[in-house]
Amino acid sequence: MRLLYQYDFNLEKVWPVDYASVPYMRDGSIYYAYNDGKNGIRTIKIEKGGQNSQMLHVKDALDYALPYRWRLFEFQNHVLLSCGNSDEPTEAFPDRRVCNIFLDLDDGMRKVSLPDEIAFRYQCRQPICEEKDAALSDVVMHYKSSRKYQCLSPDGEVLWEEKHQGYRYTPFEVKNGCVIFGTAGMGGGLYCYDLQSGIRKIALRTLGTTRYVWVRDYIVCRGDKGQLVLVDPFAGKVMDELQLDGMLTDESGIIASDNQICVVGFHKKSQSPTVYLIEV
Repeated sequence: MRLLYQYDFNLEKVWPVDYASVPYMRDGSIYYAYNDGKNGIRTIKIEKGGQNSQMLHVKDALDYALPYRWRLFEFQNHVLLSCGNSDEPTEAFPDRRVCNIFLDLDDGMRKVSLPDEIAFRYQCRQPICEEKDAALSDVVMHYKSSRKYQCLSPDGEVLWEEKHQGYRYTPFEVKNGCVIFGTAGMGGGLYCYDLQSGIRKIALRTLGTTRYVWVRDYIVCRGDKGQLVLVDPFAGKVMDELQLDGMLTDESGIIASDNQICVVGFHKKSQSPTVYLIEV
């Protein structure tokens, strides 16, 4: 892996928990939306040469989801940000409302309305519900406890069960006959099991894998020292590592486009959130 360039925000000394949305890449440009902690949602667009422009949208906090649930996507040749709130009102927040909010990042962050089908597809994701079974191919992944899953046949027979560190933060993904997922909190790692036999292909300690991306048949995610790692989950090997001059956390947004990775970290020396563009 090779660093192509990086862009430091140089805004305020805030760790990346407030900078947790996933970037978006189009035609060599990078779009990134974040909560600046004071005035509201900002968007940075970084062009191929590293030039950037910023836009600001002042927000009502009750109407917006937390940044780690935001989604950037393309619709009718415009990049949009989905940031509407998906939490029901509670006793602590009785005025909270469920709503879809979409901002057009190619038109000054103007609010736009979308067809119901598109709005539903790109609404902010709800957190994973651990207590629900997940049907995968011809088996079912059953939630046994916060750190244990059972793989069941359709008629409920236990085929295998495995323990893992942390709580599951990613969906189950099936590829090459294996089930893959990431965990975080109270540990955390990247896991890959043979779906039929339960043989463990990899259990990589990362201290938190809430996001990962595919580049060909490899996974790119954060490592346990805040570095970027390139993993062959089926062979159980770390193929490459890249230690950036900033730290990645389990909240770091990451996206892949062709053979390039865009990831957001935190540059300790400048105390600045940083966007890194990496060639794999």
